[in-house]
Amino acid sequence: MKSSKILLPALTILFLMFGIILYKDAMPQHKEERIYFEIQKFNPYILEKRTGGLSIVNTVTGEKQKPSNADVFKVYDTLSKQWGMSHVKISKNDGVVYINDDLKQKTISIPLVNQKEYMFVKTYYGAM
Repeated sequence: MKSSKILLPALTILFLMFGIILYKDAMPQHKEERIYFEIQKFNPYILEKRTGGLSIVNTVTGEKQKPSNADVFKVYDTLSKQWGMSHVKISKNDGVVYINDDLKQKTISIPLVNQKEYMFVKTYYGAM
C-alpha cells in the first residue's frame, strides 16, 4: 500500500483528535445550575459582547478584560472563584450559603437544597 493513500486518512484523524482535545479544553467546568445562578446575581463580573468576541467587565470598578475567545470562560471562572473565596461563606449547620459584601458582613442568605449544591459551593468557591 502506498504511503500517499495512508497520509490523508492519518492527517484527518490527527486533526480530528486535535480539535476534540481543544474543544474539551475550552469547555467551562460543570456547575449546579440553581445555586450557581443564585450566587452569580451578586458576582461583580459580567460577560459583555464585543465585535471580537466577549469581554469580562467588573461592574464595581468598570475594569474590562479582553481574553482570547478560547480562554474567556476559563478567565471568567477564575475571577468568579476568586471573588467567591472572599465573599461566599457556607454554613453546614443550617445548610445556607451567605454572600458577604466587601466589608465581610452577611448580606444575603441562600438555602441549599441538597448535598450536591453544598459540595459544589465548597469545591467551586472554596467556601468554608
